[in-house]
Amino acid sequence: MIIVEGGAATGPLWRTTLTGRPVIAARYVGIRADCRPTNAKVTIIAPAFHGVVSVTPGAIPIDRPATRDLAHCRATTAPTQDVTYAPDPGYVGRDEFQIEVDGDPLFSARIGVGVVAKAGDAVPQRMEDTTLPEGMLLGVAVGRGGATFIDVDHSAARNGIANVRTYMVFDPPFALKGKEVVQQVGERVIDCLHRTYIEHRSYAFDEAGDLVIWTSGNSVEPIPADNANDFIARVMCDNVRFPPQSYVKGHVAALAMGRAAIRKGEPAD
Repeated sequence: MIIVEGGAATGPLWRTTLTGRPVIAARYVGIRADCRPTNAKVTIIAPAFHGVVSVTPGAIPIDRPATRDLAHCRATTAPTQDVTYAPDPGYVGRDEFQIEVDGDPLFSARIGVGVVAKAGDAVPQRMEDTTLPEGMLLGVAVGRGGATFIDVDHSAARNGIANVRTYMVFDPPFALKGKEVVQQVGERVIDCLHRTYIEHRSYAFDEAGDLVIWTSGNSVEPIPADNANDFIARVMCDNVRFPPQSYVKGHVAALAMGRAAIRKGEPAD
């Protein structure tokens, strides 16, 4: 199980620390219900944006309130893996990362950390739940197995920088973590002058809209000509206009439009 002070984790975890001070954001206790240890390994699958995450093995006796669900194993010492977050020097704000337990797939967790300057300061806003878009979407590109839309209501360009939220449709879907990924929401930043982009986060969903996994990345990449990011840049940076039929409201309609465009091999309009 993954625990924090107070008990087993249910849903996204949220911890707070002072700037420059590492904190144990989560602890995986590798023990089965029959009191035997597991061979599971904690892996960082989406790194933090403003700090360093590390995993350290250890052990604890099963006699603490946080492990009360394993009271019948009280005479046992359980192997642990502590997930420690160390904020970057001087950083104040919120951060997030994701871990996965290989060999114990039920315990994969998205973890948020609030970094404050001094005790008593207001904790940064808790990370928001990600949802599929319900507003206006603009279909800008279709390729082999995928169609890309701009979430118009959550995208804007200012001073040569475009912050873009995207919605993608995959047909056929691809398998990930035992589920089929059908749709994806992404957050990227485009440098209009230098024609580069950063994909900050992407969230993969199945057909029903359940989150399968989220990933992050901070590397700056050039935008190749005539690919999806190029078409996004043309809209956001160059004010290129698409015909009215390229717009659709909500992810349900966009999913149908994207699938139809993929199967025809035509632009998503």
